[in-house]
Amino acid sequence: MCEAGQVFNAYKLLVQLADSGVLPDIMTYNILINGFCKKRNINGALKLFKDLQLKGLSPDSVTYGTLIDGLYRRLSTLYDEPKDQCC
Repeated sequence: MCEAGQVFNAYKLLVQLADSGVLPDIMTYNILINGFCKKRNINGALKLFKDLQLKGLSPDSVTYGTLIDGLYRRLSTLYDEPKDQCC
């Protein structure tokens, strides 16, 4: 789902699974975090990061690397946007 650009549908499925008692593992969270980062939705990625910790999972090097990459890409796009010139 994330590869097809359906990250929000994948997130809804994650919530449904968690509500039914199936706990996702760190790999599942990493895939979703990566999907949110690719969509430039850093807030969604950070929410998942917080959620996985609240569920008792520990972020791994993939989690941190994905978030760093996503934050870097988002920051890069902010600096690439045209700026209004004053004066």
